[in-house]
Amino acid sequence: MMPSEVYKNIYKIINKEFLVVGAAKLTEDTVKLIYESLPEFSEIVDSNSPLKEYDDKIFKMCLMLKNYVMGKKSDVSFSVIRACAFVLGYLVQDVDLIPDYMAEVGELDDAILVKVMLELYPDEFSL
Repeated sequence: MMPSEVYKNIYKIINKEFLVVGAAKLTEDTVKLIYESLPEFSEIVDSNSPLKEYDDKIFKMCLMLKNYVMGKKSDVSFSVIRACAFVLGYLVQDVDLIPDYMAEVGELDDAILVKVMLELYPDEFSL
């Protein structure tokens, strides 16, 4: 299977509906638990990761989640906060669609989910 075919097949599963439905299931308590379980940012995105191109956006997701949990006022809606928690939780979990240890494709599903997040909420992540 060609890399572009792999990408298309993953994108059929990890899409806007996957993100919206998954995020909608998160309660305020679950969002806080996800935040509390996150590792340091450097452990989420390492320098050799395909996620590296999104590191500034992932960092912003971490900050949005942190600000929410710490009670800082923000214009960011709870649906965006839940989506951030869902994406970050997916990035750090041991079990996902493609195991991260698989060379060259292991983090492809993670990168696609981040891309979907950016497409779904472009205003929150524009520079």
